[in-house]
Amino acid sequence: MWWLIGLFAALAVANSSNTRNTVVSGVGRASDSPSRTLTYRSRNGSALFRFQFTLLGSAIRIHILEFPNPQFGSCHVLHDSRGPYICWSGVVSSMPAARAVTAMWAEATLVYQRTGRAF
Repeated sequence: MWWLIGLFAALAVANSSNTRNTVVSGVGRASDSPSRTLTYRSRNGSALFRFQFTLLGSAIRIHILEFPNPQFGSCHVLHDSRGPYICWSGVVSSMPAARAVTAMWAEATLVYQRTGRAF
């Protein structure tokens, strides 16, 4: 559990610094409106993830379009008629929050795939 807290702290620092932009591409990022796709590059640059943000009322659902090594699995994934999406305990209500959730989920998924340690 402590590693997850460290991951959150590291991501917060990474998001506040201007060292490296992990968002590879996003459609219409300037408007920050949902129903967009985003490609995320892992912090170490070894993996790419693709997500789609969908507005559901006042919440944003983050669908997982692609992630590396699906044969190794992932955690915290639910499914609806559109496919798999990130299972998150709270309401994701803004695009900056949605982008932060994708980064946390992606980095934790890579740890899970390497170690088998659930998050």
